[in-house]
Amino acid sequence: MAQVCGITYPFGLSASFVVWLLEGARVRVKRRKLGVATVKRARRELLDADLVWENSRHEFTTYSSRCLEFTLAAQQRGDLQRVFDQFQGLLGDYRSKDGFMEQARLRWLVASGQWQLVDELQDRLNVEQSANWRFLAHPPGVSLLEGIPQGFRDFALIGALAETIDNLLPPEALLDACQELSSDLAWHVAELAFARILQGRLEEAVALFDKLPEASLESKGRVLSLRRLRESPEQADCLTEQDRAAVDAAEWHDDHWEGSHYRAGWGSLHALAGHPHLYQGGKPVEVVQKEPELVARSSPCSMKTPDRAF
Repeated sequence: MAQVCGITYPFGLSASFVVWLLEGARVRVKRRKLGVATVKRARRELLDADLVWENSRHEFTTYSSRCLEFTLAAQQRGDLQRVFDQFQGLLGDYRSKDGFMEQARLRWLVASGQWQLVDELQDRLNVEQSANWRFLAHPPGVSLLEGIPQGFRDFALIGALAETIDNLLPPEALLDACQELSSDLAWHVAELAFARILQGRLEEAVALFDKLPEASLESKGRVLSLRRLRESPEQADCLTEQDRAAVDAAEWHDDHWEGSHYRAGWGSLHALAGHPHLYQGGKPVEVVQKEPELVARSSPCSMKTPDRAF
């Protein structure tokens, strides 16, 4: 049940709703008969262990510092995908501005390593991209950083560092990971220095800036989702005409399971042909426009008369 709380964080769960989730996901409960009474007893055990908290409606949820731990435990046990499928039916009911459901989905995808789905999910989140990764500051999030694709890793480090600083979490493991895994330490130098200052290590904080070339200390900018670029273009007054054409060509998708979001389709790709500043995973890429070609190849083949005609 703690695993279910971690997967569904930050939503409050009633005892009957937990039974519905467990039954629908076919999660086995050891040495107990699944029912509301069993869930209520388990809830009391979790409350006594200070793993969950209860609101005035007698709904309960896990603490943010434990949600990733429980989600990973469900993945290791083989229950995550089934609970995921059972719970995501609520996507149509929760459209909060805070993007709680999308943030929960991000944890599920990270825990199960479904990176091909993370890129599409990120565009639907209504908060800055790096903020969605703050959960990685809590155990065992730091150990997952190495497996995160390079295109997401620096955003994940920014979010984890912010969570660590804001909540005064032990920083050493994350600071070491940042030094080792970041593609550009200039993205994180302010957070790294501030963490050292909080530790009383002022000389090390100053040394971080001394080691970086002056050009690398300039602003690296920030990531804006397609949704924000379409709906709040004033936040990106530095876009070129070619950038705006690509944004304007983005297609709106409204899906019951995946939610409403903009997606860069063929129109956006066509608009980016020849763009001088395109990057993927921190590396420059080029979109080239060419005339279509028809290629015909001859190969030996045999034809067999079918036994029956359709």
